[in-house]
Amino acid sequence: MPSVMKTLKYYDDRGFSQLYIYPSDKNSVNKIFNSCEIVSIKVPQIFLKQKILKSYHLFNKSRFLYFSFIYTFKIKRIVKNFNPNLIYAHLQYMPLTAYFLFQRKKPIFVRYYGLVDTYKYIANGGFYRFEENLIPFRMNFSGYILVNDGTAGDLVALKRGVKKEKILFLMNGVDDYPILTEKEKGDLKNSLNIRKDKP
Repeated sequence: MPSVMKTLKYYDDRGFSQLYIYPSDKNSVNKIFNSCEIVSIKVPQIFLKQKILKSYHLFNKSRFLYFSFIYTFKIKRIVKNFNPNLIYAHLQYMPLTAYFLFQRKKPIFVRYYGLVDTYKYIANGGFYRFEENLIPFRMNFSGYILVNDGTAGDLVALKRGVKKEKILFLMNGVDDYPILTEKEKGDLKNSLNIRKDKP
């Protein structure tokens, strides 16, 4: 089960109603589990290609602009009558979209994943430094849920300036997997050039 579905199922089992919106190559509305509505919004296929997402191509920059503005207007129609207790926003662009739609009226939690690759992008590219660092980490969201298959993402977030009390480090959004050993965390910190005594 993909990590996103695992998280949705986890909270559905606990009685929460959820609205999950994601970009796709077609528009659709479906209901899964007990009370989880899944809405896909059609976007240009060029913006769905992972090869572009992981490059410094011009399309990557236009992708950022598209998701930050046009995509936000598309979502606004869907959420106009939706009154959530909180917003759970995936990177790469959704934290900014969530901010535009709800601002400070609702708590916004950012789900950050793929931290090792992102750290490399931040280090190597100015545009990624703006896109992946300034926006999610400097806008002072309510909290950060760091998920990955064992990359010690909490250490990366601390290095990027997130306050420790705002970090929840889970595996796939549900804390039911073993966390990295101290040696594995140490090896990862070394690979990211993070000092062991001062993350």
